[in-house]
Amino acid sequence: MSEPGLDPPPGVTPNFVDPENTVYIASIVTQCLCISTVGVIVALRVYFTAVGYSATALTMNHFGGGLNQWDVPIQNVEPFGITVYTTLVLYGPCAFSIKASILVFLARIFGPNQKARYALYSILACLLAYYVPVLALKACICRPISKFWIPNQPGECFDQRALILADAVISVISDMVIFVAPLPLTCNLHMKKKKRVKVAAVFSVGGLACICSAIRLVDIVKNGTSLNQTLVFMRVNLWGYVDDRLSCIVCANCGIALRRFT
Repeated sequence: MSEPGLDPPPGVTPNFVDPENTVYIASIVTQCLCISTVGVIVALRVYFTAVGYSATALTMNHFGGGLNQWDVPIQNVEPFGITVYTTLVLYGPCAFSIKASILVFLARIFGPNQKARYALYSILACLLAYYVPVLALKACICRPISKFWIPNQPGECFDQRALILADAVISVISDMVIFVAPLPLTCNLHMKKKKRVKVAAVFSVGGLACICSAIRLVDIVKNGTSLNQTLVFMRVNLWGYVDDRLSCIVCANCGIALRRFT
């Protein structure tokens, strides 16, 4: 009989046959929808990064992601940790590529407004200045790297929770700036009112992304130190997936809007 990946709470019996799997099922459904939707509506440069991120998440499901860790056989915990490391590294490039595409679109839409254009490129530079060094930190989060998924081996690691928390904070702030701040500026666009409303509607979808990133931040603050990583990390990632895919939808519609409004 397999040993559980984590000692269950008192009174709880590990269940490898029919475990509680709400987050597990939600993750599989979300990734399948994300891959199919993103494949239709997003440019290739965003698509391949996003699909790679979701494909890794589906692999996480295979090794118990979304289940309580005491319902996961102990031999699955190590490969689950490898997939966690992979998503940790992929998240930054995926998020940055989407946000950068939207910021470049905004800079073109609000081009006549020099202050707005400079502000948008400044935001892009700030995001780049954050994501590049953080990507390096994540890639080398442990020395040796394998200590990330084999915690008992000798070595040292950076604070994983701190890095994920920093990502979540930056995500909330950047989503608010990118999706909410441009709405008042649409009133000054030199185009018909109907077209201004359409531009505003595109970015209103981003409001849902802001909500998802905020929920993700709260979840990390509340449960980031939990030992039940197969459930907690998958749930945190799930909000991150939805946030990124909603941003993808905005990104795709930005391209359509730009062709119509320029």
